[in-house]
Formats: sequence, structure tokens, C-alpha cells
Amino acid sequence: MKQQRILLIKDVRNLGRSGDIVTVKPGFCRNFLLPYGHAVRATMHTEKLQTKLKEERMKQAAEDKKVSDRIKAQLEQLTFVVDVRVDEMGHLYGSVNVQDILNLLHQENFAEIEKGQIKLAQPIKQLGNHVVKIRLKEEVEAEMHIRVKNDEFEANHHKEKVEQEHAVVEPISTDYSE
Repeated sequence: MKQQRILLIKDVRNLGRSGDIVTVKPGFCRNFLLPYGHAVRATMHTEKLQTKLKEERMKQAAEDKKVSDRIKAQLEQLTFVVDVRVDEMGHLYGSVNVQDILNLLHQENFAEIEKGQIKLAQPIKQLGNHVVKIRLKEEVEAEMHIRVKNDEFEANHHKEKVEQEHAVVEPISTDYSE
């Protein structure tokens, strides 16, 4: 099968960035890239377009980097709190997944972040503090701090700890004279 050379007009994940000339299979080019306006066929006349696209991409990259650094600084200063339901042993009913984290971010006006940027290996299934990585534009990685809690369980757990600390322990008799 003959590969086709195309000029990317928009960034395409796992393929290239705007202004890149790449080689792809004809079906991918014909069925996806060309109809959706992500690319044009590479010819002699597209070289001018390529230089223009690369200049625009450089400007956009600098702006994206600045925005990503700002978002990273804001995210790393905050601790997001998720209140969940737990059983008497402290096990979560369900879990905190990527969609829950995305909803938290959108509530806090981080609308620029998309679901695919949140890197969570497995859903969170434990109470406590957790760190979630978020991959922003221009290869900027931010860490988001999440505290998963349940007020009722923590209050009962704290009460039990206090009772154990203040419990009176009677010494064992060491009298062996019987």
C-alpha cells in the first residue's frame, strides 16, 4: 500500500503538529484527515503554507506554555476535597474516578482541562490524601492534590483514638507467691 505525504493544518494526537509534513496510509488520509480539515495533500505549493503554519504554531506554543504554567501554579496551590460515603470500616462505596476529578476542576473554573489530560492509573478507593498528575499543553505536567474524606467516619475514628489514648491500663500483678 502506498503511503501519502500530507501537511497537517491542525495538531493531530499521535501523528504530529500543525505545519508538519507526515506520511500516512491513504485510508486514514481520505477518511479522517482530509474530510475533517486536519490536513491537505503535500505538494510544491504547500511549502509557503507550511512556513506560515509553523510560525503560527510557534506563537501558539509560546502562548499555550504560558497558560499551562499559570494553570500548573494554580493547581499545585490548591487541595481539592471530595466528600464520599463510606461503610463503618472506612471503605468507599464506589470510587473517585477521572470524571469526578474533571467535575471538580470545572467547578473551580479550570475549564481548559479535558478528560484525556488527567492521568489516573486506577480510581481512588481509599480515604486520605492523593496526588493526581495532569498533563497540560506543551508537555507541562501538574500535580493536583485531592483529599478524599467522610466527616462522620473521621469524627468516629478520631473519637475512638482519643478513647484508646485515655484508657486506663491496670498493671499486671507480678506477685508469684502462691
